[in-house]
Amino acid sequence: MLEEFKQFLDEELGIDEEISLDTNLRDDLMIDSLATTQLVLSLEEKYDIEIEQDELVNLKTVKDCIDLLKKKGIKSADK
Repeated sequence: MLEEFKQFLDEELGIDEEISLDTNLRDDLMIDSLATTQLVLSLEEKYDIEIEQDELVNLKTVKDCIDLLKKKGIKSADK
């Protein structure tokens, strides 16, 4: 799922950098609050899920994002 998420970041936010599970969205990728909102909206649309505000504040790393998708029942880009 990491490779799919990396591709998603590239397509949606133009981020094509070295990314691991520990990559911090804000500190390493410079994703600000506006870009985070765009990321969340794109994830919701792509996977047909809803991300609540309380879940959003916990998204600090790539692993946090992937764990949230898994929690929502997403196993791959094909759902």
